[in-house]
Amino acid sequence: MQCDMCGGKKAVMVSLIEGVELNTCEDCGKFGKRVKVLVGQKQAIVHQARQMARPRENEKIVIMVPGYAKMIKQAREKMGLKQEDVAKKISEKESLLHNIESGHHEPDVELAKKLGRFFHIKIIDEIEDKGDPQEQGKSPGSLTVGDLINIKKR
Repeated sequence: MQCDMCGGKKAVMVSLIEGVELNTCEDCGKFGKRVKVLVGQKQAIVHQARQMARPRENEKIVIMVPGYAKMIKQAREKMGLKQEDVAKKISEKESLLHNIESGHHEPDVELAKKLGRFFHIKIIDEIEDKGDPQEQGKSPGSLTVGDLINIKKR
């Protein structure tokens, strides 16, 4: 499956870019938030079918909490651990942890959950999308791009 943005590379992840889930390559995925990694053709087909289904009901959107990098660093320092120690304990590379703490890399959902469990902090928010407001008329539970921006600012 090709990248929905550049069209040239193989899509390896689903990214949330300006409120739209797109199949993207690693390079184009940097323009948004990684929702999940596509593993094999089956997940890609499931994702395409879900994108085409309208309205989308009870879908969860996962976003990183603003300031997650600082939260992770502060939690690590509070525990008195070095990046090397944490990397070994969670079976990840020290350079990856460094890049996450410096804000140069946004962890995928699984890694964010792993870090959250290790440090006992919440660094991801799951928001339930009740459906497409244009299809159903805006209901109180529906999310718009503006709603996501406001949630992210909190």
